[in-house]
Amino acid sequence: MHEVEQLTSFETMRLIGIKVGSSDHEIKLFAAYKPPGELNAKHKAWGSYSTSRAGRLLMEDAKHQVHGPDTSTHVPINMRHRPNVLDIVLGRKIRRPVHVEVLYGMDTQHLPILVTVETDNSNSPQAILRQRMAWENF
Repeated sequence: MHEVEQLTSFETMRLIGIKVGSSDHEIKLFAAYKPPGELNAKHKAWGSYSTSRAGRLLMEDAKHQVHGPDTSTHVPINMRHRPNVLDIVLGRKIRRPVHVEVLYGMDTQHLPILVTVETDNSNSPQAILRQRMAWENF
């Protein structure tokens, strides 16, 4: 079961989410950003090359779990800028393993992510294995 999650409108942040689950467990997943860009919550703990104030505050927030991919989600064209992890997943009381992977093969600097929450159901499809890019070689 899944459905769109209705949210209150915020002045400084935009959110869209879905609610997924079964009769015994429900998970809410949200995509969040602060116009004109991302949350800008960078932290070395989830793969960013630096730590921002927003990232430090988020890391100190005991209410949320932060999940990030193990490779960069932003690969700039401008060589003066570094690849970085700009997309993370926030969780709260998620009792199942959460995996975040970057989806390659798109002609964009800002790569999408796939979030997988493991279930106990043996009928769930296997996660698709994707090759990791060695961005440092470019």
